[in-house]
Amino acid sequence: MSQPRARPEVYNDVDAREVARPPPRGGFILPDDLQRHCVSTDCWVSVYGRVYDLSPLLALNRNQLAVPLIENAGSDISHWFCPDTMQPQAVARVRSDTTEVYKHPNTPFLHVPGSGCTGTPWWRDARYIVGELAQSVAPVYFLNTLTGQKTALHIPIDKPLKLVLDQQLKGANSHAEAYTWSCRGRAVDLDKSLTQNDIHIVSDSDDVPCDPAERPPPPTILLHFEDDLLAI
Repeated sequence: MSQPRARPEVYNDVDAREVARPPPRGGFILPDDLQRHCVSTDCWVSVYGRVYDLSPLLALNRNQLAVPLIENAGSDISHWFCPDTMQPQAVARVRSDTTEVYKHPNTPFLHVPGSGCTGTPWWRDARYIVGELAQSVAPVYFLNTLTGQKTALHIPIDKPLKLVLDQQLKGANSHAEAYTWSCRGRAVDLDKSLTQNDIHIVSDSDDVPCDPAERPPPPTILLHFEDDLLAI
């Protein structure tokens, strides 16, 4: 998937004091990060891997149709939609004398068919997408061999490690690109994921003790400083 982000124009009509406007970003979003955006003024939801920032939409639509989204802010609502059509799931049409009324099992929400939306519904509007939800996340230690500092991070196991460098390590170390990586005596290719680098992550499906204290520790990736002025 490409790396979209919330475009500025969706905020043009919104008072900046009423919403928590996110910084430009893209790539992956951790489940814990999604859960932190859980109020009406800072509302993110995910639908089949895409994460939407609905804060500006809710700021402009303070009505009953916004309530289901506010109540589910910070969570995955994929089950509301049909995966094949990206239309609201299990919508029933009921004929009336004047129009077709759509009933949704989770109660109607903004832009659901029959709600009066005449434009692009938010789940089909790329302007609200802020990133891609990381589905499989695992703990990994990063050991800076220059300083001896050891950092524990939860990272996606199926995303290129270059994204981890850009989104999680650069904030703590502005010289992060000046390091090469290795794990268990082998160089780590940042264009590949943990899995593609054959860095094994212990999962619940492995034959390991049920007690977390008895499980093998997470892998440790060594960060080796390279005196490369171009990277600095």
